[in-house]
Formats: sequence, structure tokens, C-alpha cells
Amino acid sequence: MSEGVFRPRGHDISEHASGHAAYLDSLEEAVNRQIDTDVKALMDNFKEIINLSRIGGKDHYDMNRESFVMETRADSMVRATQSLYLLSDALKLSLLLSQSQMSEVRDQEANDLLAQTEKHKQECSRLLAERWLTGAALAEKDPPSSSIQEPQTSHTNDMEQEPIL
Repeated sequence: MSEGVFRPRGHDISEHASGHAAYLDSLEEAVNRQIDTDVKALMDNFKEIINLSRIGGKDHYDMNRESFVMETRADSMVRATQSLYLLSDALKLSLLLSQSQMSEVRDQEANDLLAQTEKHKQECSRLLAERWLTGAALAEKDPPSSSIQEPQTSHTNDMEQEPIL
């Protein structure tokens, strides 16, 4: 198990993970409801503005009332659009922060692996040095001429070779 894992007291890791998953599911559901509400508000207000935009046969009172209703509906559309925009910004920021945290975890793991590699290299160097010193001590006791034979070479003169036809 890794040393940097947070384990709440009195809770099993699977309980913590399932609680976290339930929280994420409820958060996702809330975001989806907000998106549905904002899109529905946009559609309803746009339909109402279209219905109010009839031409002809209007008196001054109807024109002022329809103008007010259109402004109210347009304002509601702007609020719904702004809500969707802020929600998309929050989701983007959440994605960037989660990637940043994952990046930090990857960097930490890479640093840990580099430290382990360096430790293993030092251990290998130490073992090789011990082995080399042990081998050198044995070589002093046993002369190398008895254990190593030199390869025999033929000493022929280049002039004595047969000509190539």
C-alpha cells in the first residue's frame, strides 16, 4: 500500500469510496437538473416572446403590456444563459483542478521512482565494489597465469602467403 493514502479513522476504504461516489452522483444529478431548468427557461421564454410578437390590431395599452412582458422574458433568458455560462466555467475549472491534482500525484510518483532508482543504483555500485574487491583479493592469492591462457597466434609472414589468382 502507498504511504500517502488518506484513510479516515473507523471507516473502511470501500465505505469512503462508496460515500464519495454517492456524493459525486448527487452532485452530477444537481448539475443536470440545473442545466435542464435553465434550458427549459430559455425555451419557454423564447416561445412566449415569439407569441407576443404578433403584428396588427393593438392599442397603446396592449403594446406597453407586451413590451413589458417581452423585456421580462428577455431578462429571464439572460439570467438563464448567464447561469449556464457560469456552470460551464465551474465545470471547466473543476476539470482543470482535477487534472492539476492528478498531475501533482504523477509528479510525486515520478520523484519517488527516481529516488528508488538512485537508491538501487547505489546499492548495485556497493555490491559491485564489494565483489570487485573480493575478486581482486582472490586474484592476488592465485596468480593469473594459471587460470587464464593466452590465445595462440600463428606468426606467419605476409610474404609467405600464396598469391591469389
